[in-house]
Amino acid sequence: MLQQHDYVHVISLDFSKAFNTVRHHSLISKFRRYPILDCFHNWSINYLHSRQHQTVAEQEKSDFLPIQYHTRIWPRTSLLHFNATDLYPINPSNKLYKYADDTYLLIPAKTPI
Repeated sequence: MLQQHDYVHVISLDFSKAFNTVRHHSLISKFRRYPILDCFHNWSINYLHSRQHQTVAEQEKSDFLPIQYHTRIWPRTSLLHFNATDLYPINPSNKLYKYADDTYLLIPAKTPI
């Protein structure tokens, strides 16, 4: 871009903390958009559906509570990929680059608004 423009705006986004928690329903709905094997799709829904947790401290136990989101399930890059699939630049002259949990939006100097 710098060969064709005087300067380029770079917007850098670090999603490492944003993707520490992933909502089950949004992840499953994004899985449906991909031509993945039925066995993987069914396994992922089964794994995420109706999960619960309980906190135990010494002799005390909390009630079981539903888990609405998950931290660190599967390789993080897989979750990041699925969650970031619907990120795209609105203007076709802008470029979006995704690397694991980092995303860069490049905007040429003379981009029309």
